[in-house]
Amino acid sequence: MQALALASNRINNLVEIKKIPAELLADQISELVLVIGAAEKTNQQLQQISEQFFAQEKEAALSIFQQLKDNHYILCNDLMIRENENCKQHLADFFTEIEWLLHDNPVRNFNYYSDQILCLGELLSSCIISYYLNEIGIQNTWVDARDMIRTDNHFTNAQINTTITSEKIRTIISNPLNARMLVTQSNTGATDDNESTIFGRLDATDATVIFNTVFNRN
Repeated sequence: MQALALASNRINNLVEIKKIPAELLADQISELVLVIGAAEKTNQQLQQISEQFFAQEKEAALSIFQQLKDNHYILCNDLMIRENENCKQHLADFFTEIEWLLHDNPVRNFNYYSDQILCLGELLSSCIISYYLNEIGIQNTWVDARDMIRTDNHFTNAQINTTITSEKIRTIISNPLNARMLVTQSNTGATDDNESTIFGRLDATDATVIFNTVFNRN
């Protein structure tokens, strides 16, 4: 199996997204993990939301969040027909998690909230790409990287537990119910308490490296 990263500039607009299927088919890779980052604009919005939330400017944070939601639902409408509602329902589940957080008051440090909010960018982009590929006949299974990559709780710069992560990746890729192509998020993991973490900001470690390391050991 092979892992490939999809750069964030490839998912910033509709034209770039629609180029992806032809390139995947041209590579003729029979078993693939496609690792998706967040669009740059989305990351910028999420960073603003994190800062506004932590400053207890709830209305400002929720206003930006609503814009982000609307933009992603529009993207679904532009990309899909058959998978449109399924995709939007999946996105809605992600949005709900963050909305619950935004209606609370911050009681932990900024880095914790930053990771919980910024990980949404990769969730949204990977989910949309997965449903879009299924829409046009490229069968794949979306898998949440947080179910595979286990980290410590050093939020914004988490360290990966390679032993547990390797075991979880092998378990998921060996599941016969999954398609031969898996789609997942970049730079996103979870702690033992299932709190979202982001890794690789300081040392440029990408989830693609982790997957390929596991596969090469097999």
